[in-house]
Amino acid sequence: LFLAFLPELVYIFNSLARNQWKREKDTSLQNNAVTATLQLAIPTMGCIACVNKIDTSIRQCDSATSITQEKSWLTEGPGKGGMAELKISAQSTEEIDKVVQNVVIAIKNAGFESETESLQID
Repeated sequence: LFLAFLPELVYIFNSLARNQWKREKDTSLQNNAVTATLQLAIPTMGCIACVNKIDTSIRQCDSATSITQEKSWLTEGPGKGGMAELKISAQSTEEIDKVVQNVVIAIKNAGFESETESLQID
């Protein structure tokens, strides 16, 4: 019976960890000159455990300190797939490019392929 609720328990744990992660973010990010919004399509994501794995991979990537907000979700429809959206704060557009590369690598290392849907630099 416990195993039946395991994905939901992992989701709750990751939600709590995500809130803790956001509180621990460095407040110096607010002084960065460039912000961006990145949307990634992740066609191989198919369940809530996949969403949790993507979220954890993003939070633990090398550029995690430049990510001010992240979320991922499953897309609606008959097939598998999902999306991830990140808010990035950096000193330059080159640093934003590095963050995007690190996020894509982290998702790939988690076992998922991703495609950049959009990158909007503010």
